[in-house]
Amino acid sequence: MAVLLKQILETAVHRGASDVHLKAGRPPMFRVDGALVPVEKAGMTTAEDLRRVALEVMSAPQKAYFEEHQEADLAYGIPGLGRFRV
Repeated sequence: MAVLLKQILETAVHRGASDVHLKAGRPPMFRVDGALVPVEKAGMTTAEDLRRVALEVMSAPQKAYFEEHQEADLAYGIPGLGRFRV
């Protein structure tokens, strides 16, 4: 899913999306010009997919906080692409 996350974020930047929405049981969605649009050719995400990708982008202290509070607020950067609020 981390590779998929990078592809989703690259596509979001190129399409001018202001937000990316990931929710279990739904395809990834972009907010473009105020409207939510599904990511083309993307399958449904599962709760396990989302948990796995979330843990992949978190540091150890962020993981510990997430496990205790079931929430997180962090940034994720991809060199040459951008920095994203997660």
